[in-house]
Amino acid sequence: MVEGIRIFDDYHFRVTQEDAAEAKKTSSLQKAPTAGEDPWWAEDYTDPFKIRDRELFA
Repeated sequence: MVEGIRIFDDYHFRVTQEDAAEAKKTSSLQKAPTAGEDPWWAEDYTDPFKIRDRELFA
């Protein structure tokens, strides 16, 4: 099962890179939130379904 997830993540990364190349964009990491700004990962800690998934697969 873990190997399947690793393979899925690898192919997802490859597809993301190909899509960025076709759109002539570079893929980059998101910047850290500034003070008073909600981080992009905030819903992972407030949405009950995402909390359950995060705790289940951590």
